[in-house]
Amino acid sequence: MAIAVSIVGEATRGPWLSVHAPVRRMGLIGVLPELAPCLIKGLLMSGTGSVSLAGVLSGLSTLMLVGCARHAVEAADTPRPNRAPPAASSHQEVQAKAEPRPSTPVRALPQRCADQASPCYPPAEFVEELCRGKYPAVAILMFRKDQPWAHVYVKVNEVFPRNHFAGPVTHVPLAFSEELVLLKHRPYLARAGYDIDYPDSFDVLRMSGTCAVVAEDEIRDHWAGPSSYAPLVWTWLEPGFRQALSGNDRIATARDKQEVSCAGRYIGGGSQDCQKASVGLVKAIMTEVDAGLSLPSPQTLPEWVPRAD
Repeated sequence: MAIAVSIVGEATRGPWLSVHAPVRRMGLIGVLPELAPCLIKGLLMSGTGSVSLAGVLSGLSTLMLVGCARHAVEAADTPRPNRAPPAASSHQEVQAKAEPRPSTPVRALPQRCADQASPCYPPAEFVEELCRGKYPAVAILMFRKDQPWAHVYVKVNEVFPRNHFAGPVTHVPLAFSEELVLLKHRPYLARAGYDIDYPDSFDVLRMSGTCAVVAEDEIRDHWAGPSSYAPLVWTWLEPGFRQALSGNDRIATARDKQEVSCAGRYIGGGSQDCQKASVGLVKAIMTEVDAGLSLPSPQTLPEWVPRAD
């Protein structure tokens, strides 16, 4: 054993640098510790007492004759059993797992609730596309009292507007008594290990045609007082809607007041007078629409794919 250690020690210093390349090419690098005792035996049998390159090669030749090297290599590099590849799925299984083809995309307002539960929510596919854009004409139609959608009212002083779908927002906070249309319920999902009671949240539609997110404790189902609305700028409406609305005297008067009060400055809702005039325009529009004012179908509508029944 002392001789083996001595030879291995010598091999790790000077002579090893010359022996390393042929030994590596022979695939014996990983089995050198196992070969040390046999290498000594081969060197003694070959009559070579040094660890020179010639001596190592001679010793290895002798080892191969006596079968020692083969035994060490097989012990150090035992092949792993081959695993059979998984059986490929049959054509019938692929067809069975194939998803059904989606319905044809449509540009239309939904006419019924997403399910039979109460309150009534529009289909989720429609809500997703609606909230990715800005549709003030759609908002006017969905806010009508003859529509099935549930309405709620802000009960706190102010809610910062944000859009869960990364769509546009109206840069005016949701204010106390603002009327909204419920679009989607988002239950709070508690994480394991956290005992925190957060309220659920809702996606809602504002009269300006954009979506927002409100918490359950920020809204109420009923409000006895007058409703407030997000500001609606007349030029946001498409030409067909503007033409139909401007023929009404009450709406035309409210529109003229908005133009005078805002003077083209609507950023952030404009001045206080501008915001009041904008809300006054919305109230005039909704009063006449709920009274039966006929409106054309919007030309700009979300494109969505109804869920197959």
